[in-house]
Amino acid sequence: MAVYCVSYDLIDDKKYEKLFEKIKSYGYYAHAQESLWFVKTSKTAEELRDELRAVVDKDDKIIVIKVVLPWASLNLPKEVNDWLNQVDF
Repeated sequence: MAVYCVSYDLIDDKKYEKLFEKIKSYGYYAHAQESLWFVKTSKTAEELRDELRAVVDKDDKIIVIKVVLPWASLNLPKEVNDWLNQVDF
């Protein structure tokens, strides 16, 4: 399994609930910032992007990046840092 950073910009119709439901369906996630989540999944980055694409509009933007060690953060919520420190990369 891998940990991915998922970031997005929803342009016209802000269908956040559909996107949030899909991200949460992967089961192991952390909502780090307004438009940034971490997701642990056995999917590839391309598969994750394509599955998220299905719940957003065609003008919306998504980027999926595999997270590797080391990583660093500043002022993220404690639960996000805890999640990142506990997840197996």
